[in-house]
Amino acid sequence: MIAYVDSPFQLLQSYELSKLGHNFSKIYVRLNGKESNDNQLINLINLLDIQNTKLITIVNLYQKLYYYGLFIIVSLFKGTTVVGDANSVLFKILKRIFSRKKFILLDDGVATINNTFINKCFKRFTIFPEYVKNKICNDFKNTRLLVSEEKVLSKKHVIVGAKFVDEGICDRETYITALSAIIKYIDADEYVYIPHRGESKIEIEAIKNTLPISVLKLNLPIELISLEAKIYPLSISHTLSTAVFSMNKIYDAPIYTYRIPDSKLIQRKASIENLYNIIDSKRISQFIK
Repeated sequence: MIAYVDSPFQLLQSYELSKLGHNFSKIYVRLNGKESNDNQLINLINLLDIQNTKLITIVNLYQKLYYYGLFIIVSLFKGTTVVGDANSVLFKILKRIFSRKKFILLDDGVATINNTFINKCFKRFTIFPEYVKNKICNDFKNTRLLVSEEKVLSKKHVIVGAKFVDEGICDRETYITALSAIIKYIDADEYVYIPHRGESKIEIEAIKNTLPISVLKLNLPIELISLEAKIYPLSISHTLSTAVFSMNKIYDAPIYTYRIPDSKLIQRKASIENLYNIIDSKRISQFIK
C-alpha cells in the first residue's frame, strides 16, 4: 500500500489508517513551499514517528510531471493506493488508468461532503460515513488516545480561526464582530485564538489589537493542540471550520458556532450556508444567537 498526501490533516488520517492494520510501504508527502504547511507536515512525521515517508517538493511544472510520473509507475507494482485529494490532477489521471477498487480516498474537508459521484464510486476512509457508500469509518481513536494520555498544563476556551478576510469571503469588520460575539457568549477570563494556516499577519495583528484574546500559532494540526501547546479545550468555537468535525471526535468539549449572516458574506454564500446547515444537522455544535 502506498499513499500520496499534501496536507497535515491528510497525513494525520494516514496515521489513523495505519493503526487499523493498513501497512504503508511508502507515504509520499508533498511539500508545496508554504512554510506553515510544510512545517506542520514535517513536525507531524517526527512527532508520530510515521514510518516509510518520502518528502517531495512540487512547486513548478517540471517537479509535478516528474513526481506524478513516478507515483503512477510505483502504483503499477503496489496493491492499494491511498490518495488525499480526490480533486487533484494526480487522482484524475490515476482513476483513468487503474480500477476503482485500487483506491482508498481520504477526507479533504468539505470537499468530501460535496463529492457525491466520488463517494458513490470509491472507497473512502472518512469521518463523514453518511455521505460515502463504501466507507471505512475514521473515529480518530488513536489520536484521541494520544491527547488523553498527554499531561496538559491548562484548560482554555479555544477559538478556531478562518481565513475569511484573506479569501474575500467577508470584510474585517464582519469577522471581528463575529469573534466578539463568540467572546461575549462564552464570557470567560481567557481565550486562545488559533489562526488558520492561511491567515495573514495583517489580519492576525488586527485581531490581537482589537480583541481581548491570546493568539497561538501552532506547528502541528489543531487536532493536536494538547500535545503541542499542552492546552485541553474547555470549549471549541468557530465562525466556520471543518476542523470542528475531527476535534469533536478527539476532545470532550462543547462546540459553538457563530453563523455569519448571509447578508455579510461577499462570496461563496451557497457553499458556506450549506456547511452551516450540515453542522446544524449533525448536532455537533450549539449555534450562537
